[in-house]
Amino acid sequence: QTRNTPIVEVSLSGHLSEQELRRLTLNLETEILDLAGVASVARKGMREPQIWVEVDPEKMATHDIALSHVMRMLADRNVNIPGGLLKEGETERLLRTSGELENVSDVQGVMLRANEEGNWVKVHDISKVSNRFEELKVLQRTDGSRAMNLLVVKKDRADAIRLTENLKELIHAFQEK
Repeated sequence: QTRNTPIVEVSLSGHLSEQELRRLTLNLETEILDLAGVASVARKGMREPQIWVEVDPEKMATHDIALSHVMRMLADRNVNIPGGLLKEGETERLLRTSGELENVSDVQGVMLRANEEGNWVKVHDISKVSNRFEELKVLQRTDGSRAMNLLVVKKDRADAIRLTENLKELIHAFQEK
């Protein structure tokens, strides 16, 4: 049985920033998934980006804002909810309410409190907001450098030899770019 058989593990490494290595790995993954005979690609060593909010307890106390309030306001702004279906004749459109916080600036601008004088307290007034990556669980290395790996799984009826040859050609062309 050759169903869901991993046939090749491709490693990307080098003296690159984590963001650049991640970008290249995602681009290669997309190209690999377009090859005939590829069932899936599993990522190894790739951390997901996160936006971190590090609150300053003294600034929170100055503005009389509790951590639970900050968490609730951020959660309330970070939603992506199906809103239903809009039908126009034969056309149907999916409606969504999207308030996702996508970058540091979005998070910094979340309003926590306003008063009658028009003074606003926003997340950036009480915290440091930054881009980070999730905590590293397993460190992948190739030739001593940090690496991100792609484990290529073939379809059950795909020719493993032909797919491996096609992968080699694709990877060679990718390296030339």
